[in-house]
Parts: sequence; structure tokens; C-alpha cells
Amino acid sequence: MTMDEGPRIGGGEGRWDGESFEASLDAIVRGAEDLLDRPYLVDWTTRGDDDQEYNVELIESPEFVTALVDAPGFREKDFVTKSTEEELTVLGPTFKLKKALPCKVVAGETDSSYRNGILSVRMPKP
Repeated sequence: MTMDEGPRIGGGEGRWDGESFEASLDAIVRGAEDLLDRPYLVDWTTRGDDDQEYNVELIESPEFVTALVDAPGFREKDFVTKSTEEELTVLGPTFKLKKALPCKVVAGETDSSYRNGILSVRMPKP
């Protein structure tokens, strides 16, 4: 490649110029900003006191933190959920899960539902 050709992009079908580079950079920045606006997601596998592993996802939005616990074979009335500002506790008929949360929530306010083997626990942020 000579200096006149410039670096190739897209399989050698063109070259970078000031405008296309700036447009590409702007698109990357917009994409990163879009990612920051999306809910934050944390996955973890934790072992209950029954020695079973439970998959848990935490989804953080501007208003809530929602925990999704993969716990098939139970009924909604089998669970008790509790929260402090920084920790979630899930009590099941045969297990107890306790996990730190990624941010503060309103202590004691949990809204839980159970459907298709997934326990959903929604906690408002202060």
C-alpha cells in the first residue's frame, strides 16, 4: 500500500477520510451511550442452604432492581422474600438464598410473583 492509497476499510473497498472516520466514531459513541441507558444486568449462580445451585439474574433500571430466581417445582406461596437496603433474602420451602444487591433499594419493599419456575422479585430504589 502506498501513502496515496491510505488504509483500507471494509475489505479494501475504500479508505478513511476525515468525514467517514468522524461518522464512524460518532456511531460508536452513540452505541456506547445507548448501552448505558439500558437496564443493568448481573447474572450469578448461588448455592442455597439445601446445597442446590440457583441461577439468579439482577436487572437494574432507573426505578427498580428486579431479581429473577430460577427455582422450578414450587408454588408462589412457597416463597418469602425480604430485603434490606443492600441485600435480598429468598426463603423457599427447602432453601434460603441471601445475596448482596448492586445498589441500595427501599428496605422491606418487595413485590414477588412466581410463574413457569421463575420467581421475580421487584424492589424499588430510594
